[in-house]
Amino acid sequence: MGYVVRVISGPSSGASVPLGDGPLLIGAGERAQLRLPIEGVSNEHAVIHREGEHWSLENLSARGTSVNQHAVTGKTRIRLRDRIQPCEGTVLVIDQGDKPARKSPLPMVILLLLLLGGAGAAVVWMNQEPTATRPPGDYRQAYHALSRWMGEQAAAGKLPVETAILFEECWRLERAGRHPSAADAYARLDLTLSPMQTSDASGQTRSFVWLKQHYPQALSDLMQSSSTLAPTDAPRTAAAVMQFVQSGIEYNQSKAKP
Repeated sequence: MGYVVRVISGPSSGASVPLGDGPLLIGAGERAQLRLPIEGVSNEHAVIHREGEHWSLENLSARGTSVNQHAVTGKTRIRLRDRIQPCEGTVLVIDQGDKPARKSPLPMVILLLLLLGGAGAAVVWMNQEPTATRPPGDYRQAYHALSRWMGEQAAAGKLPVETAILFEECWRLERAGRHPSAADAYARLDLTLSPMQTSDASGQTRSFVWLKQHYPQALSDLMQSSSTLAPTDAPRTAAAVMQFVQSGIEYNQSKAKP
């Protein structure tokens, strides 16, 4: 499986380019393989080098580049999922490339069900939730919205980088059907996030665990809404994160039982 450099936060979020054996230039200019036409990014801002089984990042810009919130001076070694920040609000990571799509067995399965069990069996099978998904609710939409918010909070120094990375790892394990590992990861994240705090519009500071209880419908409201998260509504978003994590613990523990 190959690797890519992926933008996980900022105006270019979602953009990615393959990471080959040669150097990969990051910048706003036309020569850059990963173009970030963003204020604060130089035309030739930074370059990623492949060094055997490892990578290094070299800062080329007087504006600076940071890795995991540490300024890069010259070259520094980087690892998979390290958070590279060329400017405020934009975060990149080296990630595994997308796996090739698997051909769906749906038509053959439906045909067999129709032959063996009749139309009713086929309808029941089609309406079942996939093994590696949660109970009803748009958890995929919620995950992407909350992951983006946590990445932005980490980039702004309001959350530890590790929490955003662990949140992504929890979801990856769950989607892969590795439920015992996912339950453990969600439990670690819950312990890490619970004492953390955020402020509301009035300046009142509350812990994440308090917010989870104070806004009991935060996650439900998010899954029912097609709108994006309001950046100013940090308390409700923090509550939705905690409820998402709690749901992840309960769901993956139930799936892990023999």
